[in-house]
Amino acid sequence: MARTWQVAALSQTFSKTDSLRKKLEETVAFSGGEVRFAPPSPAPLAGQELIDFVGDSQVIVVGREKIDAAFLKACPKLKAISKYGVGIDNIDLDALSQNNIEFYWQGGVNAQSVAELAVGMAISLLRRVQITCEQLRQGLWDKNGGREFSGRSIGVVGCGQIGKRVLGLAQAFGCELFLCDIEDRHDLARQMGARQLEYSELLKRCEVITFHVPLTDLTHHMFADQALQEVRPGAVILNTSRGPVTDIESLTRGLESGVLGGVGLDVYETEPLGKHAILEHPKFLGTPHIGGSSHEAIQAMGRAAIEGVGKALASL
Repeated sequence: MARTWQVAALSQTFSKTDSLRKKLEETVAFSGGEVRFAPPSPAPLAGQELIDFVGDSQVIVVGREKIDAAFLKACPKLKAISKYGVGIDNIDLDALSQNNIEFYWQGGVNAQSVAELAVGMAISLLRRVQITCEQLRQGLWDKNGGREFSGRSIGVVGCGQIGKRVLGLAQAFGCELFLCDIEDRHDLARQMGARQLEYSELLKRCEVITFHVPLTDLTHHMFADQALQEVRPGAVILNTSRGPVTDIESLTRGLESGVLGGVGLDVYETEPLGKHAILEHPKFLGTPHIGGSSHEAIQAMGRAAIEGVGKALASL
């Protein structure tokens, strides 16, 4: 008799990454189960398609798929969820608790990858890398090398795993360090030679401001028109956290008015972004949500998710 599916890998990374796929298959087989993989697709599974794919699975590996009370009600045999990636704003944790669903998640496994991209964006924007590269393609030889990252005043908004690493990288460049967090981070600030400021003060003080916060009611459009009025003229704004943390329309106005000296985005309210005026501005640098997608980070997030599956199956 054929065994029933026990594990459904919703995260498409496992379909695309042979080494992770093989390791997950081995982990599930060791526990006497089987696993099936969601096929590559431009968007995560959703609605009835998601419910049908999960079927009678007892354990699922979730990436960006939305897991809420309605989904859990439609999948009554589900016992545990293992998370691929560090963002959990797509997971209704209260619904999991109310339905006695175990949740396995490891934070910080892609922190270095995201932190490096944020610092790389800051350097590229300050040194006009994207501008001079495009000029070179057009046959122009403009030797305006911009400003150095070293010694700049850097404001890190949100000092979890990623924010701490950004501080460490900026510290190595001799930057003047400032941080803002909903929690008291004065001990961290002291260790890093930084100062903890209120958000409004950080906006006025810093030449580079980088966001590393989760998406909540408090952080939604954290940088919008009000912040644009307070920010230091010429500041560079970076968002590698969640798209709705910064309002892309306000950022566009900031570039067009000259208030902002540069904008670097890896995340957007709508993904894929599609056509937008900000893409045409020479002081914009954008990437398609690759912050946590270095080869090393993909492997680390995959191993963490597989470890969660192993623990879940051991407890069934």
